[in-house]
Amino acid sequence: MGCITIRICWARRQLRASAALLGLLMAVAGLANAGSDKALNPFAPKPTVVATIKPLALLAQSIAGEDFTVVTLLPPNANPHALAMTIADRQRLDDASLVLWLGAGFERFLAKPMQQRRGAQLELGSLEGLNWPAKSPADLHLWLDPHNIAQALKAITVELTLIEPLNRNVLDQRLASALRELAQREQAIQRELDAFKNVPFAVSHDGYAHFVGAFGLNQLAAATRLPEEQLSARRMYELQKSLAEASCLVVEPGDHSGVKLAKVLGVPAVEVDPLGRAPEITSITTLLQSLTTGFKHCFNPRNRS
Repeated sequence: MGCITIRICWARRQLRASAALLGLLMAVAGLANAGSDKALNPFAPKPTVVATIKPLALLAQSIAGEDFTVVTLLPPNANPHALAMTIADRQRLDDASLVLWLGAGFERFLAKPMQQRRGAQLELGSLEGLNWPAKSPADLHLWLDPHNIAQALKAITVELTLIEPLNRNVLDQRLASALRELAQREQAIQRELDAFKNVPFAVSHDGYAHFVGAFGLNQLAAATRLPEEQLSARRMYELQKSLAEASCLVVEPGDHSGVKLAKVLGVPAVEVDPLGRAPEITSITTLLQSLTTGFKHCFNPRNRS
């Protein structure tokens, strides 16, 4: 039916305009209430994942991509076994959407904060289905075994999907890609190390057992369980006897005690960094390759520095 008067037509147009404006306002409100869902609200802040050490950050980043902000809690040269957290460190933990850590057996300083934390956390050392070295069952350097890396990547994907459920397909695709790359690198490393499986060596502290077990290497002994432990005279005597045939003593960068021990034992000291501190190490697979290169320096006398 047409308009009866000009006044009635004007009123109808005003009502339609008001309804359209109301719909627009409701749509804007819906975007504002979308929380961290980047698919609906591109201006919302990214969820933050705090990883205690660089290897865990590398694991998280391979799944998180550009959809999350991944932060490493510890600086490169910090000792993860003994750290006094700053107020800023504690604030990062409190603000994080997810905290990745290994467990109190590795990051002792986090035992109480993680008990108090209400937000999401993933303790990788407590995952089911992990490989544990027979001779070093308490060794939490679990990211040095490709099987454990795969388990960790799957668990991280689950946690990130709970935070960003609408990104599930993308996260699953990243997981599949990361697992393929990991499997290819594992096969390549195995081929590189096959010729050295019988070469005996020792390590300055018990931090390489996961890599040793994964690739079947011949580790004679670990001088200490932790880097800060002091050797007794009796232990030194035992090492001198047991390491007579060792090709080298594997030490971490900056391990001056390990270098001194190598001199006492009369074997070369070769640096191999399980934490991947070097800036060129930007993925968990390049970290594994870095370890492979370091061990090959130990095994081949011509490559020892």
